[in-house]
Amino acid sequence: MERVLVDETCHCSQISKEDTHQIKHVATHIEKYYALQLTLDHLSKISCMGATKLKNYLKKCIIVL
Repeated sequence: MERVLVDETCHCSQISKEDTHQIKHVATHIEKYYALQLTLDHLSKISCMGATKLKNYLKKCIIVL
């Protein structure tokens, strides 16, 4: 299984603590349900963010090992 991590050293320092918490929540959700079809719409709902904002934050903060 690939592990999804939040990179706290890169661009994430420019993101609010609340949004960082939500990104971590999404990362945990992805790890837990990676075998299911996860949509951006679903992930944006659980993160309480718009799809574009979430997509941009995921690009900045998520590392897949």
